[in-house]
Amino acid sequence: MDKCVGRFEIRRELGRGAQSVVYLAWDPQLEREVAIKTLHFARTDARRNDALVAEARSVSRLRHPNLVPIFDAGEQEGDPYLVFEFVAGPNLAELIAREGRIAPARAADLMRQVLDALAMAHAAGIIHRDLKPSNILVDPQGRPRVMDFGIRPLWPGMPRIAGPAYPVRCAPGDNLMLHAAIYRAPAGSVIVVQAGDLDYAAAGGNVCAVAQRRGIAGFVVDGLIRDVAEARAKGFPVFARGVIPIPGGKEVLLPLNAPVVCGGVTVAPGDIVVADEEGIVVVPSAQMVAVLTRARAKAVKDEAETLDAWEAAHRARIEEILRRKGYAG
Repeated sequence: MDKCVGRFEIRRELGRGAQSVVYLAWDPQLEREVAIKTLHFARTDARRNDALVAEARSVSRLRHPNLVPIFDAGEQEGDPYLVFEFVAGPNLAELIAREGRIAPARAADLMRQVLDALAMAHAAGIIHRDLKPSNILVDPQGRPRVMDFGIRPLWPGMPRIAGPAYPVRCAPGDNLMLHAAIYRAPAGSVIVVQAGDLDYAAAGGNVCAVAQRRGIAGFVVDGLIRDVAEARAKGFPVFARGVIPIPGGKEVLLPLNAPVVCGGVTVAPGDIVVADEEGIVVVPSAQMVAVLTRARAKAVKDEAETLDAWEAAHRARIEEILRRKGYAG
């Protein structure tokens, strides 16, 4: 690794994943420590890098105390990098491993702050597709800080999809198993893909068209696709990390309809997947009846409540919270 990324001086490695490394670095211009996430791919692709920088630009406009801000973005030797505020604290997964179970009151407070940050991002049209404990940093003041926005709908207004999961795992540089899955997944299912990398497309326009014709509800891909304009024109829902024009190979056999990890979440065959512009939810099949019962009960309650009644109850609750906190305005 070079001693500098752009103008930033590398100090030490903080962590690494399959295709990224995060460093602690020094910004000599502003004289402050920063965290730099470098992304490494098998081949350079200007369109992919431009898309990553465009996504970073959108996220950088968000301002919230529980979001880790992006300070800068660039490219070095064909690989893109993102520059974040350095949060001097563990992530939530490390905190739980170190301290054990978090007390309910503290856990509720942490999640309240996380959800408040996500609500603000959603209002700006930005969805976090990979929320997990390792993407929630806890700063020295004990505040949770959300980072790493990932899998998302590939165009605005994408239809909501719901159905049983048909999991697929692809090897790096290879998409054989997804191409096989479109002929084996039952109609109405959601094909959930653990792609092997971010260097090749897992699927293209014809694969999406055939999947749609065979009754597949949509794709959720922890990876990239190509020919997104064709999928958009046909209205076939695809949730993915982005696009790339380079097709993958068709050589590596892996099991079909077996558990995969997509966006940091384990998805098993038959789990219920619901995805729309606000996010992706996976309900384990064993909990499907209980979750559906609760959801239907809430829907009936919400439908029966008028906006006037909701406003009255909401205002009373907010005023009571303000009163307890000593607000006199």
